[in-house]
Amino acid sequence: SYHNYLAQLGRDGPVETLQWETSWEPHDGEPFHAHLSVAVGRDPDGKRESLRWLIRDVTEHKQAHDALRESEAKLQALFAILPVGISILDAERRIRYTNPGLSRILDLPAEELARGRHQQRTYLKADGSPMAPDEFPSVRAFREQRTVRDVEVGIVKEDGAVIWTNVSAVPLPFADWSVITVTADVTEKVQARRQVEEHAALLDTMLTSLAESVILYGPDTRIVRANPAARNLFPFPAGEDRSTLAEHMAWSTPIHENGEAIALDEAPAMRALRGEMVNGVVMGLQIGPGPRVWLSASAAPVCGPDGALMGALVSLVDITELRRAREELEQRVQERTAELWTSNQALQSEILVRRQAEADLRESELRFRQLAENVDEVFCLWEAKTRRALYVSPSYEVLWGRPVAEVYRSVEAALEGVHSEDRERVRAIWEDSSQNHDAEFRVLRPDGSVRWVRGRTFAVEDEDGMAPRIAAIASDITGQKEAQATVMRADRLKTSVQLAASLAHEINNPLQSAIGCLDLAIESMDNGRDPRRYFDIVSQALEQAAAVVGQLRSLHGQLGVEERYPVDLGNMLERVVALTQQKWQSQDVSVILNLDPDLPSIALQADAMHQVFLNMVQNALDAMPDGGELRIDAERSYEPGGVWIRIADTGTGLSAEVREHLFEPLHSTKSEGLGLGLFISQNIVHQHSGRIEYESQEGQGTVFSIWLPS
Repeated sequence: SYHNYLAQLGRDGPVETLQWETSWEPHDGEPFHAHLSVAVGRDPDGKRESLRWLIRDVTEHKQAHDALRESEAKLQALFAILPVGISILDAERRIRYTNPGLSRILDLPAEELARGRHQQRTYLKADGSPMAPDEFPSVRAFREQRTVRDVEVGIVKEDGAVIWTNVSAVPLPFADWSVITVTADVTEKVQARRQVEEHAALLDTMLTSLAESVILYGPDTRIVRANPAARNLFPFPAGEDRSTLAEHMAWSTPIHENGEAIALDEAPAMRALRGEMVNGVVMGLQIGPGPRVWLSASAAPVCGPDGALMGALVSLVDITELRRAREELEQRVQERTAELWTSNQALQSEILVRRQAEADLRESELRFRQLAENVDEVFCLWEAKTRRALYVSPSYEVLWGRPVAEVYRSVEAALEGVHSEDRERVRAIWEDSSQNHDAEFRVLRPDGSVRWVRGRTFAVEDEDGMAPRIAAIASDITGQKEAQATVMRADRLKTSVQLAASLAHEINNPLQSAIGCLDLAIESMDNGRDPRRYFDIVSQALEQAAAVVGQLRSLHGQLGVEERYPVDLGNMLERVVALTQQKWQSQDVSVILNLDPDLPSIALQADAMHQVFLNMVQNALDAMPDGGELRIDAERSYEPGGVWIRIADTGTGLSAEVREHLFEPLHSTKSEGLGLGLFISQNIVHQHSGRIEYESQEGQGTVFSIWLPS
């Protein structure tokens, strides 16, 4: 290179001066680094005549420059391996330099950082609120020209994840380098700190909610923390909530159960500070002027992750009431022991009495079986809850015509023998154990014969008044029914004779009047007088006779068998009220009709039952000629199922004499009546398997109640 440089100067050309650096090795000295300058020397005519040399020793300058380059390389290598992010920003917050650590922390390539991609993200303060651009550490360091240290900054990434960083910024005294920032990733640290804060809050919540008193002592035996229960138990004197264990014991004077004082080294907290686990130590404390408080104390050492002792946790449970209860219990046990000895003596006597009673019971059971198995009535006993038969007498086979064994298998077998028309009524009685029942029903035996049975049930109560068992007696009343039928036929014949005689009399009277008036009419016509008034009397007499015949026909028709079909009772009662409206309005009677909205539909002989209700309402209105109140109620009944119809008036009421013959035919309180209305009504209700009842007080009114099965 040296000779090339000289050759360039030796040739004619534009080159006048050359400079370069090289290592110079003189023959008689140490090598050094030289800076050479060579210029062309010319004569007065401008021709080249020489070369002028300038040689400078730049060894120290070269060494300093090499050291600087080496230092820069080391610094670059150091920045590259640092776990923190280093960035140098200009006055516009543009990144002039960044190390790989910052790209790794912000999860952005270096070229994205250079384009300002990081400025598009949302920045958060330590409390989670947004950070304004003028609050950034780099901006503050540049604006305030001071170092801003350890600012916690949250950076929200595009996917919503938050990077938590610790940022420090230092202003630089360079034109293009304004601020250098150091960014450390503290995400895990922040998350750990928040977990610690959450755990601490949870611990505080748990300690606050505990009913037990909990105290945390530090390694210096000072109280670090006490939950509200402990503060309520120990009213610490002012300024002593951080007192030491020794000071605490000095004013509470703890003692053992035997009354001996507890030394400081024996205290549960002190033992836990020595590494012991303490469970259920009973001690008494004198807290205030009141009686001594007894506590059950447990304590455990509290150690750090490295196993170092950090304190002791003491749990205290107030057992004052428990101890008092135990003392009372011990006293009661002693008293009870004495009572038990006395009771044992009485029990021995009772056992002797019970053995005698058991013998008497066996004898009584033997007599019962002898009685039950030798009478015509059927006796049975079953459990109310399970419906399991406990005993059925042998006479069941005679009355039902079925084996007794089938009843022990299932009580339903006895119900299967009941006539289909009576079965559901008997089932309802059998399932109702709340009261005693007395009912008549028919049994259809396997040979086709029908027997009438009277069944009576009785609840067998225990000492608590409950009825775990049901007893029943069934008697064959077929003979009684046949005798009653004979008597009823005789009564009907007698009634028919009485009715015929009465009707003959009732018909004869108006007919005689009619015949007499016809004779008078003929005489008037012969004498040239107007006979019409006699004809009017004849018409009225014949209408009266026709009414008597009509009632007779009605009586005959109602006692027959008509087709039954479901009837809306509410609608029927509304029609009866409408038909009698003119009469009750003219008599100044107020009518109240109260119908249960849940009335069932009932199969009835509609015309006959309509006549019953109409007759009852007419009778009630006749009892209130000067006004009053008529109330008609219809409500559903469930046990047994059906409907109650009550017709109540505020009229004159019924006298004792009238009540004695109320439902008998040919007895009437009305001068124009035949006394057949209530008689016919009762027969119609009975034909529907219902019943009719009444209550009456003279001067206060009468209530007729009709029940019809559903």
